[in-house]
Amino acid sequence: MAQAVEGLRSAHWVIDDRLLATARPTDAEMRRLAELGITTIVALLETPPDATAALRHGLRYIHLPYEDMTAPSTELIREFVGLVDEAFARGDRVAVHCMAGLGRTGTLVACYLVHTGMAPAEAVSYVRSRRPGAIQTRAQEHAVHGWAATR
Repeated sequence: MAQAVEGLRSAHWVIDDRLLATARPTDAEMRRLAELGITTIVALLETPPDATAALRHGLRYIHLPYEDMTAPSTELIREFVGLVDEAFARGDRVAVHCMAGLGRTGTLVACYLVHTGMAPAEAVSYVRSRRPGAIQTRAQEHAVHGWAATR
């Protein structure tokens, strides 16, 4: 299991120093994310969150609507993968969150790993090793495998 990131309630690097999976950050934790060099935050929530704290710390805040405990659509996965690729191309470090940082976050992070060439079962296992409890439903796990089939 990966060590939790100091100063955050529940956060783990999935790709070291580049892609962080976390629970929804508090206002105070936004500062810590900026200190870690995070420059882009992707929020996977049903409704748009208040981005005031993120913006105050110079963070780019992107909201992708995603219903809790469901599997993402292929379109949502494609949009997420594109956003992360663009952020990495700029040299950004990215934090991804939903509420607990497990289901929606784990699923899309695993899909990103599949995009980079990892096998779907390996991606699911790897994300769970880094972020225990991640990818909460069978439908979410199937979405990772389904995404691989579109590659």
